[in-house]
Amino acid sequence: MQDLNDMLYFAEVVERGGFAAAGRSLGLPKSRLSRRVAEL
Repeated sequence: MQDLNDMLYFAEVVERGGFAAAGRSLGLPKSRLSRRVAEL
């Protein structure tokens, strides 16, 4: 089962329009964010 945070990360990327903006919003490096979303 995927971590529910991964779904939150995906939704934030869509809402913000990119990994950089979502990473800033979530306080995560965009590389980690990208990797977590890719695992979905």
